[in-house]
Order: sequence, then C-alpha cells, then structure tokens
Amino acid sequence: MKKIIKIAYAFVLFTPALVLGAPRNFKEVVDFAIDIISLLIPLVASVALLAFFWGIAKFVGNAGNEDKIEEGKQLMFWGAIALFAMFSIWGLVAFVVQILFPGQSINIIPVLSL
Repeated sequence: MKKIIKIAYAFVLFTPALVLGAPRNFKEVVDFAIDIISLLIPLVASVALLAFFWGIAKFVGNAGNEDKIEEGKQLMFWGAIALFAMFSIWGLVAFVVQILFPGQSINIIPVLSL
C-alpha cells in the first residue's frame, strides 16, 4: 500500500512538468525526436568503438586460449560492422539532404557548448 501511495505522490508531483513540457504541435515532436537521436548517435558510436577495442584487447591478451581469441574476433567483427553501418547511414542521410535541400548541410553529431 505504501508503494502505491509513493507512486501516486511522484505522479502528482511531476505531472505539471509533464504537461507544461508537452509538445504543442507536430514540429515540436519532430524537433524533440531529432534532439534525442542526435544525443544517442555519439553514445552508440562510442559503444561500437569500445566493443571493437575490447575485442582487440581480448584477441591480443589471450594468445594461448582459442575460445577467448574467437570471442575477441567476434567483438572486433561486430564492432566494425556497427561502425560501418552507422557511418554509412550518416553518409546516406547527408546525401539525401543535399539532393532534397541544396546548399543546406546537416550536423549529425551535436557540438555541445557549455
């Protein structure tokens, strides 16, 4: 019972923030989605690069163990595939933007300023 009361209290406490921060039209929804995606792209690229380097470390560090070497090869393979797919899609999106909107460029990776 106490858990339900805590959940209800948290919902009532944060409802104004949810309502006041709600998008008012479709453009705001799209802008919000683009902002979230542009923040996730560097994160996913970092994870793919980390997986690739972790695979290299497993491959080099476990020279005598065939199972660990195979795990390292798999990590390197899938890390490289993920990086290739991400940058290929990035290039295709930039190409389509150039075709549809000449003279306009896109910035997939956001530059964070403090």
